[in-house]
Amino acid sequence: MTNSILLGILLGAAVCILNIRWLRFFVDYILVNVKSVRNAKALTYITFFFRYIVIIGILYFTVKSHTINLIAFMAGFTIVLFSAVAVWLIQSKKETDLNGRTTSLY
Repeated sequence: MTNSILLGILLGAAVCILNIRWLRFFVDYILVNVKSVRNAKALTYITFFFRYIVIIGILYFTVKSHTINLIAFMAGFTIVLFSAVAVWLIQSKKETDLNGRTTSLY
């Protein structure tokens, strides 16, 4: 029981981190390499579905095999997600110019 909860939290956190990294990679790729709006739209839809199919697949196989606790998975996922949003908000608040506009996070 305890192992399934621990594995659920760890897997949820890992999937969330992977999701954020993939999102960052795909957005950077689309902004830099894709020139037409039509191609960017199509690529956005494809990557959106690909990311979530992978997440649903991981979740399905681990829950089906009774390896993890589903509530623990969701807890690990949301903890990392809320932490990433909180860090982003803190960084964007610290990086302001004199005119009140935020600078880039790089």
